Amino acid sequence: MVAWNGSREAARALHDALPLIGGAAARILCAQTAAKEARPDATPVAHAVRVLERHGVTAEVEHGPGGSDLTIGELLLSRAADFDADLIVMGAYGHGRMRELVLGGVTRTLLSSMTVPVLFSH
Repeated sequence: MVAWNGSREAARALHDALPLIGGAAARILCAQTAAKEARPDATPVAHAVRVLERHGVTAEVEHGPGGSDLTIGELLLSRAADFDADLIVMGAYGHGRMRELVLGGVTRTLLSSMTVPVLFSH
């Protein structure tokens, strides 16, 4: 499963994972936090689909609801269990230490609760 939000980190994680997922099937889950939904520089999910298909990966896209970082982290873990995913691929982004302590973060949520292997790239 590929977590996609159009960020540089998500694109980097996708490219880093290609040797591991070549020829497999992948589900791309698009879920955005409210603050990131308006990013004008976000890479469209179609880019991720094209990259995967060029490497022999069958890709299916699912758009999840937006929400807080904690909600999105829990959604990723839940959907990974639903799909019986072998791997979650996502970009890791670190917020300031104070912000993460107060608000959490998707990366932090997955690190503390992951149920399948996760490939993070920054």
